[in-house]
Amino acid sequence: MKVVTSSEMREIDRLAIETHGVRGEDLMEHAGAAVAEAITELIQQKVSGVPQVRFLAGRGNNGGDAFVAARLLQAKRIAVDVVLTGSAAELKGDARIHFDRMQKLGVPTFEVHTPNQWNTLDTQAGAPNVFVDGLLGTGTSGPAREPLASGIAYLNRVADHAVVIAIDLPSGLDPDTGVAHEPTVRADLTATLGLPKRGLLETRALAYVGRLCVYPLPFPSAAMDAIAGTADCTVIDPRDWPNRLQRRARDTHKGTFGHALIIGGSLDYVGAMDLAGRAALRGGCGLVTLRVPEPIGLRVGGGTPELIVRTAEATDTGSLASRLEATWRSSIDQYDVVAIGPGMTRHEETRHLVEQMVSECPRPLILDADAITVLEGQSKRLTQARSPIILTPHPGEFAALTNQSVADVQSNRIEQAQRFATETGTTIILKGAHTVVASPDAKAAVNITGNPGMAAGGSGDVLTGLLASLMAQGLAPGPAAHQAVWLHGTAGDLAATQVTEPGLIASDIIQHIPGAWRKAMAL
Repeated sequence: MKVVTSSEMREIDRLAIETHGVRGEDLMEHAGAAVAEAITELIQQKVSGVPQVRFLAGRGNNGGDAFVAARLLQAKRIAVDVVLTGSAAELKGDARIHFDRMQKLGVPTFEVHTPNQWNTLDTQAGAPNVFVDGLLGTGTSGPAREPLASGIAYLNRVADHAVVIAIDLPSGLDPDTGVAHEPTVRADLTATLGLPKRGLLETRALAYVGRLCVYPLPFPSAAMDAIAGTADCTVIDPRDWPNRLQRRARDTHKGTFGHALIIGGSLDYVGAMDLAGRAALRGGCGLVTLRVPEPIGLRVGGGTPELIVRTAEATDTGSLASRLEATWRSSIDQYDVVAIGPGMTRHEETRHLVEQMVSECPRPLILDADAITVLEGQSKRLTQARSPIILTPHPGEFAALTNQSVADVQSNRIEQAQRFATETGTTIILKGAHTVVASPDAKAAVNITGNPGMAAGGSGDVLTGLLASLMAQGLAPGPAAHQAVWLHGTAGDLAATQVTEPGLIASDIIQHIPGAWRKAMAL
């Protein structure tokens, strides 16, 4: 999915209206309907009791989107009211049209003209449990002026006891840089319209954007194609996957869908390999073999009889010994991809095994967890690999690998991943909120699925297994990485709706991978 600047988004809008004959009021109707959909979904997930929704609306297009959404929710018998900054008599154009339609439906409306009026608002109209930020859109820059600034401060005060949704972007946030001016709305969810704006993907914006959802609008393809967008960065979207709706042939067998080898495990981390193996199976892989240290052979895969578990000699601490070398060399031809690292630990012999695999493995190789940490300060080894390599570091692992601080990594995640992928010729999955996938050609893609509940032990092992599964089935590193992180995050989102974010564990993600596949196919 193309990523645009605020000016590019406005140009698409202008071309649609002036060149292709799309009516502005129709685009606003679609935008407001998308916002109403986002509010309805969030109410179902986050709000207990009877919902009461308050819209804070400016006098521009964001306010017009809010008027449409308020009207549609009122028609569904959801209690709503609208707080307008300034006078309704000053509304113009499409926003005026939709304000009048909203008024005909009897939506309660309050006007705020001075900063002090925000302090008395709740005594006038009660205390809602859902707030919608429609104050400022992409056409503004710099800090908000009064009374809008006090409206943003009001939203941030009530956020402790309510859900906050931002229309297009949180008011106060720069749509191109992600810089948060003082004050800026802190949203639980941002429903961005048309295409994602570059600033919403920046790490510095995460605390304000919350969960980011993109709602396409019916722009003519010619208007969309006329804008280049951010050439080196996109957002992962299943509609861009050529194999999304591919049907499996009737005359297939288990070998058709690949054989993945996952190497790792230790006495201290038995579950990591179990999680990776189960995720690989749910990802659609035909055969999955786990190679683990002999002392844990009987403890891995016991609840999943579909897994093939093979053991190898262990070190004195229960991790894999480097003498596995002869075994993997003689059997490597039966596998389509190799993943190494889950639960492996950093024993010196284990380190030697990883170094061997990086320099000599003839199959595509996925490095995860301790298989990454043992390469600290040795990233040049990656340039000497015989086969494509994908690394799946979290920020701490990436910082150690690149000899910098976690703060440095997090301050510029997209560019950091792009630079490393280009320098080493590898594909990087830099995990975290808005996971970044960077390829050797310097192109990056950002994943916006997933939630904070996935910040739990074992979640990364699930991603590694899913990635190995997709590569075993024949996907190249880049497409496999895009699909793996999207499916992983979406499975986590589906799980969170069932078990809540605090109650989410890695096994829940695996259980919802089929549902993530189903959602991808439905888009």
